[in-house]
Amino acid sequence: MRRFFNVLAVVAIAALGLRTALAQEVRYELNLHGAVFHGDAPGVEGPSLLFDIARNGETWQRGWAVVGDVWKNAHAGYVSKSTITPDTITLELDVDMRPDTWAREGFGRYAITLKKNGPDRFTGQYTGSFKGVAIKGLADASVLPAAKTYQPPIALGEHPRLLFREADLPALRAKAKTPFGQACIKSLEERAAKDDLLAMSILFQLFGDKDLPRRAMPVVEKIIKQGLVSDQFGNNVGERTMPAAVAYDCFYDAWPADFREKVETFFLFVVHSMRHSQGAFNTSINWHVSSNWSAPLYMGAGYAGLALYGDKGPGPVKPDEPQPMAEAAPAKDYKPAEGVPVSDWLNDTMPADWIYAGGFTHDDLKAADPLAALGGANARPSPGTVLTAGQKRDTFRTLSKEKDKGYYDMRGTTMIDITNAIGRIYHSRSYLYHVLNVSKEGWYRVGVGHGGAVLYINGTPRRDGEYVKLTPGMYPLLIQVDIAQTNPWGRDLLLPRLILEDEAAAKAYAEKAIARHVQRMVIYDHENDIHRRTGRDTAKDLAFGASRRMMYTHFRESVGTGGFQAEITHYGMIATGQAMRYAPAYRSVMGQDVSPFPDITHHVPQKLFNHIFLPNGTIAQEINGQIDVDARYIAWGFSIAPDEMKPFILWAWMREAKATTPEGIIPSEPVLAFLHVPADMQPHEPKGIMPLTWHAPGFGYAGFRNGWDGDNDILLQVFARTNTIGGWNGPNAGTFRFAGLGAMWAHGPKDRNRSRWEENVVWLPDDTINLGAQGRIVHLDQRADGSGSMTIDMNDVYATTKEKGGRLYQRYGNVRRESAFASSGITGLRAIAVDYSGKSGAPAALVVVDRIHGGGKKVWAWQLAKDTDPKDKNAGDLKNTTVEGNSFTVKKNGAMLRGTFVSPAQIKVLAEGRQFTMIGGAGSSAGKTLSRPVDGIFAETDEKTVDIICVVTLGREAPPAVTAKQDNDRTVISIGNLTTIWNGKTIELK
Repeated sequence: MRRFFNVLAVVAIAALGLRTALAQEVRYELNLHGAVFHGDAPGVEGPSLLFDIARNGETWQRGWAVVGDVWKNAHAGYVSKSTITPDTITLELDVDMRPDTWAREGFGRYAITLKKNGPDRFTGQYTGSFKGVAIKGLADASVLPAAKTYQPPIALGEHPRLLFREADLPALRAKAKTPFGQACIKSLEERAAKDDLLAMSILFQLFGDKDLPRRAMPVVEKIIKQGLVSDQFGNNVGERTMPAAVAYDCFYDAWPADFREKVETFFLFVVHSMRHSQGAFNTSINWHVSSNWSAPLYMGAGYAGLALYGDKGPGPVKPDEPQPMAEAAPAKDYKPAEGVPVSDWLNDTMPADWIYAGGFTHDDLKAADPLAALGGANARPSPGTVLTAGQKRDTFRTLSKEKDKGYYDMRGTTMIDITNAIGRIYHSRSYLYHVLNVSKEGWYRVGVGHGGAVLYINGTPRRDGEYVKLTPGMYPLLIQVDIAQTNPWGRDLLLPRLILEDEAAAKAYAEKAIARHVQRMVIYDHENDIHRRTGRDTAKDLAFGASRRMMYTHFRESVGTGGFQAEITHYGMIATGQAMRYAPAYRSVMGQDVSPFPDITHHVPQKLFNHIFLPNGTIAQEINGQIDVDARYIAWGFSIAPDEMKPFILWAWMREAKATTPEGIIPSEPVLAFLHVPADMQPHEPKGIMPLTWHAPGFGYAGFRNGWDGDNDILLQVFARTNTIGGWNGPNAGTFRFAGLGAMWAHGPKDRNRSRWEENVVWLPDDTINLGAQGRIVHLDQRADGSGSMTIDMNDVYATTKEKGGRLYQRYGNVRRESAFASSGITGLRAIAVDYSGKSGAPAALVVVDRIHGGGKKVWAWQLAKDTDPKDKNAGDLKNTTVEGNSFTVKKNGAMLRGTFVSPAQIKVLAEGRQFTMIGGAGSSAGKTLSRPVDGIFAETDEKTVDIICVVTLGREAPPAVTAKQDNDRTVISIGNLTTIWNGKTIELK
């Protein structure tokens, strides 16, 4: 088979057979449209809840939801009741939306009724509530294809697991004795000498050097101490966590239990921070799964989750009974000691002076409670009072007013900076003390300003937002605060104060708190059921599930079926390059892939498909997403790629590494070379292995090429942009790139800021349209010789929006917001076909049709290489371009490209440079006016309703004759001996 479309069909058939044979796990994806909201009430076409869950027989696993337009994390959900038939799905679903840096928590309960609406597709509706508000809407679900099983999942507690299993070691030890393996081992030993954790871990498992576990411990200890400290992007936290997870896995039995526990605590902290405390990382991070900032973080958290998965351990922690309203009596016969700060209560105002002691770590607190000797919550310390726990001893003293010693001004409000007060002792507990004179009886709302703090009011514990009834008198205030870790410039801030309110407000709060407790008990019961059934440690299980969900979301939302990664320039390479590293580890642990679709597994092959490999170089055109790949990037995708493609991928790996033998790839990535490249595998050129067409429906990409013969190769890439793109991208639905015969012919932008002026599309300069909207593929034909055709519905692009800056599609799930669109009076299609049969008399014949109804002036653009682009070896196409009537000709590299407009009858064709500007969208260019010079061929018409039809041929000889005639509603085009027909919907190749 030479067509990727057929490869997908084979995969689907095999998956169907596997599902029938195993009859075990069935995985569902649900979309509840508008089921959640950010504030207190739903809006029009609100955010969708995207839910992923699996069923084994009658048992439902824990599911995971994402809502990209509200939260940046994953949320656990549970099926409480279900009825499944071949034609219907009925579910009752509970979802616990946990808070993050930007959004509050919320509990959702939904009753979902669905009916079959196609193969493995169900549609219907849901009713229910979210945050206590009744809600209903449309719902749909898909039954996912069964994932291929490579081996059974690991046994509980099994190690090693991430890079390989114990059962793999005999084969790896045998491989280490081969010439290829020996070369790998030498490289690993060199890296291990420099404290590389991956190399040390592998060598220990192979040869049992007992010194390696000891040497690895301080390396991991350093990573733990670095915590969330990161560069401006934050992604190096993930890059550090990954090797720490491998070391934990490989040295599991060799490390002391207390050190293992310390590492496990760190892993749980990283995953928890990724889910709930994103602000503890660099605050500039883009948390979309596609981003080069966050994807490496998700990868590191994913490795941590895999390392922890399956451990037996404690179940969920039962929620405390709520006490939203309490009464506290003033202290009797208490006279504060000298130096204890005392003040009169002022409404909603933090007392100015405090004494404090702290910095007690988890290890200290295991040894003793620092307050136990002082009466616990009723402690009444004074300056000089000593607290002791374990090896830690600290003395109560006055909180300093010096800069960065105890207080911080946050936008004009003075707050307690406990992080700097204790000298940045992370993951620790501290105490603050003050005595308050209260003059008014009433109900007070407690403000603390920190989720990890408890305010004891004369021994009565209160947390942020709770109420307490006070009578006039003196009240000792003791704050116990636990902190985690921040960046070096970060701070844990507190704002302790009492706000006088009425009893009605307190009761209203109490009602909500009790209702929330009921919801938390529902989640607790679900988790308890899972723990009774599996015995797995709940905290570790949640860390695994949440991190897996984010990686799965990256593979679907950033790569998509067909392997196309859509973030532009090198950013996408950082994001998906790191994310790729999770896939083989998941396969090793779980025995199957994260996603049952050909997405991340086909990512590197898809990148390489877009390369024309010349004898003395490579042509790789970016259409949307970086194309140029280095040896290390290829290495990351090698192990998960389809087996039949691996000899070619090894060939490409060697080519990028400038290696003449397989051993030459080892310096680029010795770990993956040793683990995954068979010692006897021989590289193979792409011809005979790689297909001539590629379809990536996830983002609407189609590739058509005539062969894998170097200088004679021709490649057409078409991009419909059918999905929401996270990260850097440009407004380019319907664009294309064209290269062949040793040169690039149809170019596009290369900068991270891009405009539609720079794309091979039709401009509508007189009209306001949705430049960044999506196209929709309505026809695709890909043939065995690489020829084919594609039609794209461009109506979303040619429409306008009801509100300026309104979001047209939701971040995840590719949900179109119908309410955001407005009619511009313009509709249109773009159809593109290429023929490599040779019937035309040229190696390639290309037909581009744009049918547009409505609008003003239309400018059809073919982008040439610019004279002003010093990076482009083919710069200066204008000097090689001529225009004559309705035709244009470009000559270079001994080849000729001829374009002829056969419709409309009157069209103005120009070859020239034009100047445009755009406003930078993000990063250092945000808000700046950017120059966008464009060199190209421009065909202009003022017709309101028009078919712009351009026929292009590429060859090394004189181009064939092109004619066209109308046959009723069809345009029949003759290109040499090739006949093509534009029937108003598709281009037919005869």
